[in-house]
Formats: sequence, structure tokens, C-alpha cells
Amino acid sequence: MLYIDDAVKGIIKYNADGSYDSTIPLKVKNRRLHVSNSGTLIINNLNMLGKEKYSLIEMTPQKDTLFSASNHRVFDCENAFFLPMHPSFKSNKNGLLFNPACCDTIYSYSTGNLEPKYIVDFTHPVTASELKDFNKYMIDTQFIMDYSEDDKNLYLTIFDRDWDYKQYIMRKRSGEIHRAHYRISDDFNTEFSPRWQYGDLLIDLFDPATLNYTYHKDITPEDSRKAFDFFKNHGIPGIEEDSNPIIMVSKAK
Repeated sequence: MLYIDDAVKGIIKYNADGSYDSTIPLKVKNRRLHVSNSGTLIINNLNMLGKEKYSLIEMTPQKDTLFSASNHRVFDCENAFFLPMHPSFKSNKNGLLFNPACCDTIYSYSTGNLEPKYIVDFTHPVTASELKDFNKYMIDTQFIMDYSEDDKNLYLTIFDRDWDYKQYIMRKRSGEIHRAHYRISDDFNTEFSPRWQYGDLLIDLFDPATLNYTYHKDITPEDSRKAFDFFKNHGIPGIEEDSNPIIMVSKAK
């Protein structure tokens, strides 16, 4: 088992019985990790401070570097920021996909080969000056936050200036991108944008206390009633406003 430990700035390796094996030291924090089929470690430095030299590093468990790619943008951060749950790596049937933080491009990666695969033409992609102080300088910034794909479509969660995560679909054949508005059912027809999407599965947390099933800003009392009725009628009897959050998984039509 491998565990990223920012306190010791390294990847800690444990044996199958849970005993400590070794530590692979790294010089930066805010990392994402993927283990290849051959056992090599593929590491993404999220470049939150703007000084990290490498964006992607592949190394063996014996600490031999097989490949490294420089960060595409260097800046001197005045106020560090954090991107929760940014999924750098995704596996597909053809190999590994890689999305650096605050970027408009998804890459394909195999050892020694990093190539752009999908590029989103944002009106205002992130600039180095905005990254220096994200809260202060961000105006119309957009970047890819999460992504998944099937044979026909690329599903994108895009961060925008509203500090919101909006869902888009890119048709692979045409390259067209359009907003993805979802409705859970005909009787619960409030539009919502799930925080996670895997193929045609839409995944979110439903918090009855805040009606956090949606990013729609104008939730009406009627919307609230429909939400409670919907979940009560779909296998969650007895749900109340002080109930614990539940995982909601639905399928896009």
C-alpha cells in the first residue's frame, strides 16, 4: 500500500501485513499519484505555489526516474490556493489520461510520451497573473476540474468565475461542446449539476439540511418539497431535514 504523507514530504510504502517498508522522498506537496500496471509511480505536482519544476514524474519504486515533464506555467504565488478532489489521472482502455491543475488540456500519457488529447477552447483560460493570487485576480477564469469519457463523449466538469462547477459534454466526432442540464425524473424536474460524473452515471451528495443536491441558485419551497418526495419514494423512507447526507447516484438519460 502506498500513502502520500505531506508531513514527511514523501510516499510511504507499507507491506501487505501493514508494517512499514520504506519512504520515497519528494520535495513538494499537493501531489496526485497513479500506479501503473508495471508498478511504476506516476506523480503529478499540482503546482499550487508556481515554483514546482516538474508537472509529471514517472519513477520506479527504487526511485529511478523514467520520465519527467516540466510545468507549463511558472509563477510566484502570493496566496496559495487549494483545489479539492482534483483528479489528475484517469485510466481508459487505451492507457492513461492526465489533466494538470488549472488547465484547458487533457493529455494522454505512456512512459516517455505525453501528448495533448483533448483541448477545450475557453474564453478566458487561467493566466499566470491570476494564479499569483487566485482570489484577487480571477475574473472570467475557466479550467477543467474533472472529466470522464465513453466511446462517443467526453464529460467535463468545468470551474468558472462563479466558483461553481458546471457540467459540459464534448461530442468526440464533431468536437462540439454544450452545457449538460440534468433532470432526475419527470416528477422532480429541477435542473442540477452533479459534482462527479463517471460515464453516464451522475454522482452527488444529498444533504437534507441544505438541499445540497443541486447548484441551482434559486431553490424554491416547491423544489424542496419535490426533493423530499422524490427521495422518500425511491428507497429512502423517513428522510428528514436533520438526516445525515446520503450518496445519490442517478443515470443520465
